[in-house]
Amino acid sequence: MIHHNFWGTKSVLESIYLCFEFFYETLKHSKIETAAFTTNKRSRALMKHIDIPLHSIKKDVMLLEGEYKDDACYIISIEQWPKIKTYLRDLLYRKNKPDIYERSPEVKTS
Repeated sequence: MIHHNFWGTKSVLESIYLCFEFFYETLKHSKIETAAFTTNKRSRALMKHIDIPLHSIKKDVMLLEGEYKDDACYIISIEQWPKIKTYLRDLLYRKNKPDIYERSPEVKTS
């Protein structure tokens, strides 16, 4: 989990890139399973933007501030990694802040 002060910054993209790189290239995993609350539009938009399809929705995974939250679950395979790696590196090394959240289509929360 990344502190909210860093949401929407290149720090998030760099964290994702470094985690994926470590899992695939150092640990040699063949897939990564990840999730975001269904109400987390930014994370879901990023997944959609880098062509990671929604795998499933898990209901009532956490009680937060008196409300149960659902998770949108994604599986990223090793075959997808080269394309994602190139895309994230391009975003990270651009001079301007990434605008993927503004360009991505709205993601449904249910």
